[in-house]
Order: sequence, then structure tokens, then C-alpha cells
Amino acid sequence: MDKLAFEFFNIILPASKVEEAANNIKDLLATGNVDHEVEDNILKAELYVSNISQQEIPLNTKILCNISKLIYGRMYSWAGQLKKENRGCVEAVLGRISNQWDYSLLDEELRLELLAYSYHGILKHRPFFDGNEKVARLFVNYLALKQDLPLFTISPSKKDEKNHKKYIRELQLADSGDLIPLKERIRTVLYISADGISTIRLGPSASVTD
Repeated sequence: MDKLAFEFFNIILPASKVEEAANNIKDLLATGNVDHEVEDNILKAELYVSNISQQEIPLNTKILCNISKLIYGRMYSWAGQLKKENRGCVEAVLGRISNQWDYSLLDEELRLELLAYSYHGILKHRPFFDGNEKVARLFVNYLALKQDLPLFTISPSKKDEKNHKKYIRELQLADSGDLIPLKERIRTVLYISADGISTIRLGPSASVTD
């Protein structure tokens, strides 16, 4: 944990060169530690969003890029690099959040809608080559922490087949413009996180593979 804390303070990890990334992937595959590496990096990213949620930082794409870089920067050369063709759409998502942020502090329904909109917006526009669900979850957690809400996970485990299918249907409805089912999922998850055994904590949580 001391090593992890040290790496947290060196929070911006440089993207690897393609050749270096390829060698890293080979090494990880050889040792079977790919999942372990990602889990450790998700913890670093959770620490990052927890830290910046306490600061007055303008909402911009750099936050998303830093999350991506923290999770994948030591494995893939594309980590933290926003697709140019997707930048405009992502900036539009962030713009709506900024415009409605003050109102969401007073209106729980708008707060939940913004969380659902933010999560779906990142998944829909897929600003990174891979890992968009993890970036979306951590970014929404950043927004939640700024509103004194607990860390939470939106996507259920694929092992929970029934719930996972329901989640996929909710994303499909969001694609068609209906955010209500996804919003209600977040409401339920947040209440469980706030009132149940799983209170605020740091640590990797289940998410879909994208």
C-alpha cells in the first residue's frame, strides 16, 4: 500500500511507446497478471477522482484522459488519448453537466439524470480505443463524490445474467433517448451503497468489458 500511495502522488503516468507497450503486454500475459494490473490501476484511478473531487477543477476532457491513462497507461500506447473525431461530442456532454451543475445540487432528480446522462454519454461516444465503461464509471463517481455521494458501480457482473441483460436493455433505451431506466438503476445502487453494508470505500468493483 505504501508503494501504491507513492505511485498515487506521481499520478500522471506517461503513455508507453508502441514497442514498449507490446513488450509489457507480452510480459503480463506470460505471468497471468493482466487482471491484477488493471485492478491495481483502477484503485489508483479511484484515488485520483477522490482527490480531485475535493478541489475546484474546471470540468474538461483532461479528467477523462487522466482516468484512462491511470488504468491503462503502463500497458497500452493509446491510453489517455482522446479520439479526435469524438472530442466534440464528449465536450458537449461535459458542457451540459457544467450548465446544469448548480441546479443539480438542489434537485435530486436532476442530479440522478445528470449521472445517467454522463455515464451513457461516455459509453455512447466511446472517446477512447478501449476501456470506456471503466472511464465512464470512474468519471460518474467523480461527479458523485463532488455531491457527497458514495462510490458506486452501475454495471452488474456478467455472472448475474438476468441483471446484466436488464442493464444492456437500459443502455439500449438510453441510446434511443430514454434515460429513465438507467437513472432508476443509479438511484437504487446509490441507496444500497449509502444505507447498506457497502458504504464509501475505495477499491476496484465489477464492470462490463467494453
